[in-house]
Amino acid sequence: MYIINTRLEQSKVPSNLTAKQREGLKSLIARKEELHFSRSDKGGEFVIMSSGVQQQITQKHLSDMTSEGAYTYVAPTTTRQNRIQPIANPSEVSYSRLINRVTERLETESNVLWSEISRMCNYDSKTVDLFKSHNTQLPTIYLIQKTHKFDCNVLVSDVDIISNCKIRPIVSCINSPSEKLAWIVKSILSPLLNHVPSHLSNIHTHLEELQNMSPQQLAGLSFFTADVTALYTNINISGCIQDLITLTEEHWEDLDTWGLSLTHIHMILDFVFTNSYFTYHSKLYLQKIGLFMGCQPSPIGAIVRVYMFERRSIYTDLHISFYRRYVDDAGSLANSKEEALRMLESISNEDPDQLLKWEIDYPENSQEFTPFLDTQIRIDEQGQLHHKFYRKKQKKKITLHANSHHDEGTKVATIKNFYKTAAHCSSTPEYKEESMKIVDNLLVNNGYQDPRRINQTGRLHPIAPTTRHNPSSSHIEDTNHVTCTLPFINEPFSKEVTQFAHSHNLPVKFIFTPGKKLADILCSSRPHDKPHCTIPNCIICPLITTNHDCKPKCVIYKVTCKLCQELYIGETSRTAHDRFSEHRRAANRPLTYPDNALAAHYLEFHNNLDPDISFDILEINLYNTIKRKVTEAYYINLFKPSINNKEECEKLKGFLLQHIQRQI
Repeated sequence: MYIINTRLEQSKVPSNLTAKQREGLKSLIARKEELHFSRSDKGGEFVIMSSGVQQQITQKHLSDMTSEGAYTYVAPTTTRQNRIQPIANPSEVSYSRLINRVTERLETESNVLWSEISRMCNYDSKTVDLFKSHNTQLPTIYLIQKTHKFDCNVLVSDVDIISNCKIRPIVSCINSPSEKLAWIVKSILSPLLNHVPSHLSNIHTHLEELQNMSPQQLAGLSFFTADVTALYTNINISGCIQDLITLTEEHWEDLDTWGLSLTHIHMILDFVFTNSYFTYHSKLYLQKIGLFMGCQPSPIGAIVRVYMFERRSIYTDLHISFYRRYVDDAGSLANSKEEALRMLESISNEDPDQLLKWEIDYPENSQEFTPFLDTQIRIDEQGQLHHKFYRKKQKKKITLHANSHHDEGTKVATIKNFYKTAAHCSSTPEYKEESMKIVDNLLVNNGYQDPRRINQTGRLHPIAPTTRHNPSSSHIEDTNHVTCTLPFINEPFSKEVTQFAHSHNLPVKFIFTPGKKLADILCSSRPHDKPHCTIPNCIICPLITTNHDCKPKCVIYKVTCKLCQELYIGETSRTAHDRFSEHRRAANRPLTYPDNALAAHYLEFHNNLDPDISFDILEINLYNTIKRKVTEAYYINLFKPSINNKEECEKLKGFLLQHIQRQI
């Protein structure tokens, strides 16, 4: 790994923004308090509105869902004369205490449940500790706008946004008290989807099945689609859990349950799905109906729940020739719209809560194509199947840009996949050319010159006549390799590292991940939640100079010795509070921490002086250990901190080597 460390020292991250773009970005960042930034739903674009309008839209959604009984506002309470009463005019402190109290309770319940299950399964202490929750926060709700629902011929400025804006509510469960348990059941139950006949594991599988049907079978039929309205919100939680347990029991032999029993899985599902607390603007809510769109096992639960309705209806009473569903989007065949409606109604009737509602798209005649996922499909009067590539008109021409901070291989793969999809979705040469032109237009709009040449050559830029190039050398498919994920610095760095591995016959495939995106800089799932520390009289937060409290985990940080302005760069998977407290103790008592670089610095240069240090949090939420380690090396190269010792770089090399050796 010497080549990685050496090249990091010599490499710089190039800016892919022009001077005007950088100036514009700075102005947007400066207005983050007054503007709200988010990504649109399916459109791939940014939605910018005033923070006040965004709050009104969110409050309207919360109010509507509360009045419908889906959400419940949880008010801060106080105990007077042994009676719990709501606080009349709660303050920010009251809201904060309530949220902290609920967070601590759920965190404790999660750890107690996992400890009990681990004891019954005889898990070792490392496994027990791995899935325990620490320093968590409650899920938060945020809304993304369905810009593709707007009429293309109407200006957004002419629309009453608050009343007419279509939104998709997302509850982010990252670092929540139940996140680790949710990951466990998601990993165990994912193979169940292989036993759901209606589920499309690949968005093009439906084409292959339709192509296998003869014109005689398709004659007189029309392809139609149907969309379940608000699927996640209208799922009955207890019924969903029971359906998951039923299907799990039926296919128990096909699952790797990690030694958990059916009862254990039921206990975890019950805890994950029923403790549906979330926050918005420092206020607490409880979702009473439906699943969080953002909770890891929710998609599996929704797919299985609807399948159980299908199993008791169309797979029992009706002889259907074709029916497939991609989560909430279904595609099927019918002789008439009335027959299609009867089919969907038979599925809905199996829902005891009568919450399953469909929106149907049925063709008016045999010349009309029906969109389904990224295809358009029609069946003519002779039973011939016609299909081609499809992109919604409302979907903006946005994809991975030619100037984006990604390695060349990622961009080439994106282009190839687009053309491959367009060809696969086309049933005739004429449709193929039509589909290819859609892709051409999309890619040219994103800065690619002659994208069809890139698709054929596998290179972004033409090869100079004097340059020899062996295409096979860079496209060798080797299944006997391990993957190593590194941050993308620049193209020369990526190529040199990859070529070094090839020339030394190392069984390593490097994957280069991009750095910060505009969405990382501008968008936030908690735009109105002010950073607040939950530790009474915290001594670390006042020492942090950036706009963070001490709660983030998996961070890259900078320590400044204010006595001499020398720097230290570090990383930790723990909370910033735990790691910064350790540094502070080391600076105060350097003899007690002989291996700490900051302790060695104070012992050598500031012995017997009171330490004066500050902390800057440079990156947060870098949960991937490899990426965190290499990002630390990048910042060491950037700031060249004198307090860091050379042994830390050697430890990085050793860590990367051990990681690769463990996978081989």
